[in-house]
Amino acid sequence: MTTAAEITGAQAPAGASASANPDLRWYIVHAYSGMEKAVERMITRGPLGRAQMKNLRVYAGPKHEQEAQQPEKLDVAALNPKNSRIG
Repeated sequence: MTTAAEITGAQAPAGASASANPDLRWYIVHAYSGMEKAVERMITRGPLGRAQMKNLRVYAGPKHEQEAQQPEKLDVAALNPKNSRIG
């Protein structure tokens, strides 16, 4: 769980201060629960879905304890030849 001290300005909505607004601070700290609910609504309801939800890990920010997962940013727009302008 992310503490308020670990929250950076990049994670807060634009122009918002988490220390000035306690409601915003709660939202920033608990924002991952919204992601969990979104995934839960996409998973089928049954034994398999419950097992998949037990394995779901959501982290706020790029730092996580899963060493095998090292996500890299993929620029899909650059890979599509339709996105280059021919002049």
